[in-house]
Amino acid sequence: PYDRPHCYLLTNLEAYLDLYRATGDRRWYDGVKAGWEMYNAHWEQPGGSISIIEYNYDPPDSNSLTQALGEFCGSSFWTFLSQRFQLMTPGEERYAAEIEKSIYNVAIANQDGTYGLRYHTILVGQKEKGTRINTCCEGQGTRLIGSLPEHIYSIAPDGVYVNLFEPSTLSWKHDEEPISMRMETKFPFEQAVKLTVSTARPTRIKLHVRVPSWATKEMEVAVNNSSPATGMPGSFLTIDRVWSEGDVVRFTLPAGFALKEYAGVDQIPGHKRYSLTYGPLLY
Repeated sequence: PYDRPHCYLLTNLEAYLDLYRATGDRRWYDGVKAGWEMYNAHWEQPGGSISIIEYNYDPPDSNSLTQALGEFCGSSFWTFLSQRFQLMTPGEERYAAEIEKSIYNVAIANQDGTYGLRYHTILVGQKEKGTRINTCCEGQGTRLIGSLPEHIYSIAPDGVYVNLFEPSTLSWKHDEEPISMRMETKFPFEQAVKLTVSTARPTRIKLHVRVPSWATKEMEVAVNNSSPATGMPGSFLTIDRVWSEGDVVRFTLPAGFALKEYAGVDQIPGHKRYSLTYGPLLY
């Protein structure tokens, strides 16, 4: 009904995806996937914010830098829709990549200290003042920030997926055997990551380590003192082995700077504009 996709249309997609989960009718899944693809291709700003708005004119691929676009609630809904796809198809790296960008460049960037949360994701100039007047963006932004631990790992029947790189500890059971894993890292300030496995008895699981699509080269992952395995950017590297108490996994995230040429309505005649990123971070 709009000339633009309002953020709450994303919640309609969530409902249609529930119909797929309830019925198994693949048409619902395919339809929602097509919706996800449209948002991703035509309304995603540099850094991952979703350029959807309640009032302003925002046709596909406009990518306006001067309008107040990118409602915080829209990026929250985008994150949770991506999370649903990630849980159903955990081996597709791009869903983790979308969640990561939404967290770093919207959720964290839209916090205004302890005062409140910012309504829009402003990409050029100054960030706007946060509010605390019970807007949709405050509510959904709080929901997104409160969900942060959910997005680091995914537990699967064959093992566990490491999706994000944050200091954390995960405990779960695999075939009734308790296992825990501790991640140590200072990413994005430093690139090294260390995973330490703890298990009462040797247990075979598959550890799926995300190799981010923003990686500048192949990523090497080593277990204890073994020769490292190599994963391609935009994939998950699977390590299938019997894990014992104290096994250590180490890797260095190949983060680097990247430029992307701007395309949209705010062109400057005779000049090119670029976004600058470092790994998942929008500068």
